[in-house]
Amino acid sequence: MLHQKDASDLLWKQYGIDSSDYLGTGYSVPLTGPGARDYQYAQQREYFVPNLCAEAVDPATCPAAEKNVWTWRLSSAQLTHWLDRPIVSLLRQVAPQSNDQPLPKFEPVAAGALPQLLIRFGALPIALYKGTVGRPGAVRVFFADYGQARDKTLGAAMTATGAASLIEHPDPAKTYFVWIYAPGADSKATVASWSALFATLSAQR
Repeated sequence: MLHQKDASDLLWKQYGIDSSDYLGTGYSVPLTGPGARDYQYAQQREYFVPNLCAEAVDPATCPAAEKNVWTWRLSSAQLTHWLDRPIVSLLRQVAPQSNDQPLPKFEPVAAGALPQLLIRFGALPIALYKGTVGRPGAVRVFFADYGQARDKTLGAAMTATGAASLIEHPDPAKTYFVWIYAPGADSKATVASWSALFATLSAQR
């Protein structure tokens, strides 16, 4: 599928799947540094999550914010300041842009269960931001297991979750985002695997 242009273009548009980087195992592989694009270094768990509304900034695209999503907006200067600091400190010391409810207290979950909290990073000019956690029109987006990222620095967490390109040359013209999602019992989040993707595609037929 990834070597057929039509299929590859559709998977990129609707799911953010890059043909050169997506493993389909439910784990992301580092894109830079030790183990870059090496399957044996794929240790960070990743999930497909519906393209949720994080902030109601564009009524046409995102009329109501999802109550279980927290959004942090950072300038390039703030991003640089926090890169070598614990991500937990960032989340505690900087107030989220959306959602005034406290994050759920982190607790490990049983093996194979959906994580209690998921995390995603992004960057774009604020004028293009429509409030969703992914590009408008995307069906699902990638989130990572917050439990694996919480003991890392912000920079290490972004690198581990495949967002290293965002921190190579921070752009003052862009706003940097951290999204935390607490999937509930009715969540449609799934492991980011080929089998889960095929099941989703079949359900849309």
